[in-house]
Amino acid sequence: LGQAFLTTCDGKTTNQTCVVACASGWVIQGEPSIYECLPSGNFSGAPPVCVKGVCSNGVPSGDELAVDAACLDLPTLETCVVACAQGYSGAPAMFTCSTSLILEGSKPACAPEICPNTVPLLASLSDSC
Repeated sequence: LGQAFLTTCDGKTTNQTCVVACASGWVIQGEPSIYECLPSGNFSGAPPVCVKGVCSNGVPSGDELAVDAACLDLPTLETCVVACAQGYSGAPAMFTCSTSLILEGSKPACAPEICPNTVPLLASLSDSC
């Protein structure tokens, strides 16, 4: 059935029934489905409608970070990028919405950039710092 589904169908024998629901990280639209093990050895039933959940916890924050807007409402098992904000340097990091609906990843190590020593001077200012 796929990763969106959770079943109780393992080990069922002819004419036994089982339940198919949505796995962790997915949200069911309606009710779980009942499947029946047929004499042919196949199951009969229609899967429930399962839609990806959305991560709302674990979004990194900080002035040094540039968080992709996709990270704010990321669906289950999707990824987004967290980079360093302007004025900071460092490698971007990938975050993934886990099946527990928590955004997981490691914040990038963002270091403040050093301003170049090219401050414009006016005649009334001194540069003897």
